Amino acid sequence: MDDDEPEATSSSSSTITTPSSTTNHQRVIICLDLDCFFVQVEQHRQPALLRHCSLMAVQQHDDLIAVSYEARKRGVQKHDSPQVALEKCPELKLVHVPMFPGTSKVTYQHYRSHSQRIFQFVAHFLKTHPVLKQCIALNNNNKASPSCNNVPVMERASIDEVYIDVTRVCHHLSSMLDQIDGIDEICDRLNRETVPLPGEKRIDYCELKRAIVERNKKQKASSVNDDSSILSNRSDSESESDDDGVDLLLACLGSEDKPIVGNDGSSAETHHHIRDKATKDNELYDISKLSNDDVALFMGHVVTLMVRDAIKKKLNFEASAGVASNKLLAKLASSVHKPNNQTIIFLHQLDAILETTHIAKIPRLAWHLGSQENMHQFLGKLGQETKSMADLQRLPLNELDDLVGEKASNFLFNCARGIDRELVVQKGPPKQVSVSMSLKPISNEHMGAIHKIIGFLALELVERLKEDRSEFNRSPCSIHCRYRLVDCREMSTNSLILTPAICSHKDRIQQMIFESFEKSVSKNYVHVSQWGLRWISVICASFTPVIREKDTVLKFFQKGKHGSSSSTPSTMVHSTPHIATTADAVEEESRSSGSSRGYSRSNGGGSTIPDQFKSTNMIEPMQQKKKNKSTTNIGPTSPSPFSFTSSTTSSTPSSSSSSSSASSATSATSASSSSAQRISSLFEPDKNSTTCPVCN
Repeated sequence: MDDDEPEATSSSSSTITTPSSTTNHQRVIICLDLDCFFVQVEQHRQPALLRHCSLMAVQQHDDLIAVSYEARKRGVQKHDSPQVALEKCPELKLVHVPMFPGTSKVTYQHYRSHSQRIFQFVAHFLKTHPVLKQCIALNNNNKASPSCNNVPVMERASIDEVYIDVTRVCHHLSSMLDQIDGIDEICDRLNRETVPLPGEKRIDYCELKRAIVERNKKQKASSVNDDSSILSNRSDSESESDDDGVDLLLACLGSEDKPIVGNDGSSAETHHHIRDKATKDNELYDISKLSNDDVALFMGHVVTLMVRDAIKKKLNFEASAGVASNKLLAKLASSVHKPNNQTIIFLHQLDAILETTHIAKIPRLAWHLGSQENMHQFLGKLGQETKSMADLQRLPLNELDDLVGEKASNFLFNCARGIDRELVVQKGPPKQVSVSMSLKPISNEHMGAIHKIIGFLALELVERLKEDRSEFNRSPCSIHCRYRLVDCREMSTNSLILTPAICSHKDRIQQMIFESFEKSVSKNYVHVSQWGLRWISVICASFTPVIREKDTVLKFFQKGKHGSSSSTPSTMVHSTPHIATTADAVEEESRSSGSSRGYSRSNGGGSTIPDQFKSTNMIEPMQQKKKNKSTTNIGPTSPSPFSFTSSTTSSTPSSSSSSSSASSATSATSASSSSAQRISSLFEPDKNSTTCPVCN
């Protein structure tokens, strides 16, 4: 991730775990990162001017927010001022972020549009590629696990970065490797372009592909459908021993005149002969040591190259990527060989990435420690001897507790060992849409300037809400403002009711927010005669689905009034939470749920009926209905895809023994105060996980 505003993401699990406590299969996670995204977008916006311009940067006022890799080689850095950057590289081409006409307010609309287009294309590609589609169908047709979906899961981490969980696809893909068009060319490119991690040997992907295809043929010929249907019959711990037996893949690495050997008691001399032939080049890694999970990672390596090629061919964007067994390692791998390349971390290469990654490179380290200042203080306390993530393993847990606190120490303890159990989760629509602006302090003597600033924000907010409604078919019901004065903490105004009609009127939003801001400042800073505004944000929340006119109760009663058919009104689409469309319905819902739904004030007051629901011709038919003691269903009972109430389903232990072990682990954790007992108690599997990466 080079130049973006990170979007809100769920925090990583702070529970200390071990890799063996995940599932029977390691996951396959791809981290796809668009290279110098803002620069690439500007090259698409101005192709004639910038297509062949390699020395360029994108500026936002007096700050460079994106710098091309060629310009970085000339010494230009992100967040340099334009003057300093031009002194370092006089040939540098500077392009300013687009601004709203007649204002100094920048807009990221172009960047969001390209980001959405790219990631929608990636999702479509993964679902429609012929071979990947077959893999998806395999597990979806599995009657033993009908609830598990084989479709890859995508989670947007920021405007230019996405995580993709392709675990289930990759564990099936090895059996269809020969069906992928151009697989020989793909493996040849992986051999040419993949750079091994420092200190690690190169892997011959063409030879690995050949061995997998040979294994598939021999399995099909011998109708083998038991444990040998996967690459290796040995566990990762057993794979270190070379004399216990050789699996079917290892036999395929030998010459054609050699017998097929497996776990059948073949001589150790034959085994060593085959291994020596596979590793006659000292720079090559012995692929016979790769486990089944490593082969699944290799399949993820292949899928990643296919995705990157498709993005380049169809959309002309370049991306880097990392392939690993969890989100943490995939993120670290994506930044190893930039730009326009990809890196894979096999299970045996964990130490290599930890030893070469500085602690400051841990993703979201400042967020977990509270602030950038806390992070710098923490790095300063570690000293010069503790630089890499591997060095961090030497610190005991109780010492980490003293440095950063218990919650952050758990996170660091896991990161130092390459452990991350956070799942890739496809997120729904954002719960709020906000626009903000950092300012040079504006005093209360210049309220006209503040009114103008709020107008800039209102203009951008109208555009953002238009995009949101087009994508998610919803509209916000509340709006409020947050602000920060010089040397003061952040404050918030009261929430105001926002109707769909107001959402498209910049002037009305501007006036609402300005008046609300004035009231809040006069109330909270009544004894302050002089103050300066240095940050302000406008937030829309409490979204409800937009209901088309033909689906409303109003049209139903209008039809009845004009003598039209009085059939039962059509069911509303996406109406959870229920949207009351008459005054009586609002009151009825308030009584049944204990609170007013959809339209309520933040101060906990009673329900407020918007003006458009106070029309007499809407209320009278409903009153007539109540006289006749008849009821009308005004909403479906099915859940809405836009409902943001998260429900957590705890997995129930399958036996009393597992329940007792969980309770004993909990009691041990609460009773023990030493770090050793705390670590052992926290090494229990995560029983709250509701999704398994691979169905057995």
